[in-house]
Amino acid sequence: MYAEGHRKLGMLAYLIKNGSIERGSTLLWDEPEANLNPKLIKELAAVLVVLSQDVQIIIATHSLFLLRELEILEKKKSNYEDRYFSLYFSKNEIAVQQGDTSNDIGNIDCLDASLDQSQRYLDAAHEE
Repeated sequence: MYAEGHRKLGMLAYLIKNGSIERGSTLLWDEPEANLNPKLIKELAAVLVVLSQDVQIIIATHSLFLLRELEILEKKKSNYEDRYFSLYFSKNEIAVQQGDTSNDIGNIDCLDASLDQSQRYLDAAHEE
């Protein structure tokens, strides 16, 4: 048996090896970071950036860690062509905001939740 996160990484390697993912193809991946620890998420981001040189990659994520890691790595590339999209509810419909960086897409719920948790953690530590 394999851990779910490791199984997903193995499946990516298998799809590349058998030719399902090749130059010019598109990879759609929902929450690739699920069931991975931050050390492996960092490695996953590096693999995705290398793969993005030949493959269009579209991911959906709730992970601020993965989002930031991808931005850090993408900014080091000279042919920087990534795009960020945010989907959110607005007036009983789903709205889309897009930009060249995560800062261009408005509020990021996972960032807000992470900051809120950090503040609650600090508050609880001071109560002791």
